[in-house]
Amino acid sequence: MATDKDVQDARKAGEQAGFQQAVRQLRTFTGVKYQGSHRLDALEPDLDLPEHVAYQRYWSDLVRAELELEAEAFRMEQVVEDTREDVDALERKLTADLEKRRNDRTGRSGVVRAAGWVKDQAHPLRAELKNLERLLARRQDTWRAVLVDHRNVSDEVAQVSEWLSAAAEQIAASEQERVQAIADARVEAAAARRDSSPRWCTVLTREDFLSEDDRRQAHGWHPLVAAGIDFSYDWRRDSDDAGGRGIWALHWIPETHETFLEADDGGHTIWLLGTGVRSKEDAMAMFRPLERRRRERNSVGLILDAYSQRFGPDDW
Repeated sequence: MATDKDVQDARKAGEQAGFQQAVRQLRTFTGVKYQGSHRLDALEPDLDLPEHVAYQRYWSDLVRAELELEAEAFRMEQVVEDTREDVDALERKLTADLEKRRNDRTGRSGVVRAAGWVKDQAHPLRAELKNLERLLARRQDTWRAVLVDHRNVSDEVAQVSEWLSAAAEQIAASEQERVQAIADARVEAAAARRDSSPRWCTVLTREDFLSEDDRRQAHGWHPLVAAGIDFSYDWRRDSDDAGGRGIWALHWIPETHETFLEADDGGHTIWLLGTGVRSKEDAMAMFRPLERRRRERNSVGLILDAYSQRFGPDDW
């Protein structure tokens, strides 16, 4: 009768066997079965290791076995060739001996010739030849089995190599994505900390801004709009983004040399930065490079930073 320990041991053995079977069903590679009988270790990956670790070791074992099988196939080819030569030589010897016997019986009585034919059928070389032919057949079978094993192992080497290369590419891509994600997070964090308040700017409504100087108006428009060269719209600020898009536009007026930001916020709030930019060329050189970054978080702060770094209070 089975004891409690026997039952527990059986349960553990069953759980382990079930686990290994499940892993085998999930794994891409589970090993190569030999057709022939070789003095080689079993070729199978370690199922207890992660695939990318197990298959690297498995590939090394496969390459070693491939080289050994290649050498064994070459050796067996030579053995088969030597045995075939032995068979051919024995056949020639048997044929020559039988021919000599027939010649010796020429002109003898029918009884003598019949007795000689019977002896020819029992010629000792016939049994030796049959044994040698059987040996040749066995060696040919062994050689073919080695060739099949070598081909199977070579195919497995190619497939595992392809898997490892693909895994390495995926790991490299994942690492690149991770590094990029870290860099993007740092950029995002820096943008989140960017100061997008008016700082030194004079804050006006569009109506007040336009009424103070006629040169600020774009003539021929109704209702009145601000004049100047546009340096893109959609500049962003966390506190007033609309649906992930910025509501600010950047302008520079050649007649007044004024740089200002205008918000599409209903009241058309204007931040007047100052009059530091004195020419269209300067405006283009300063603001065009920044336009590519206008969809960054708090990109309004980029304009203010660039302006404050170049111009001081005298130009505000």
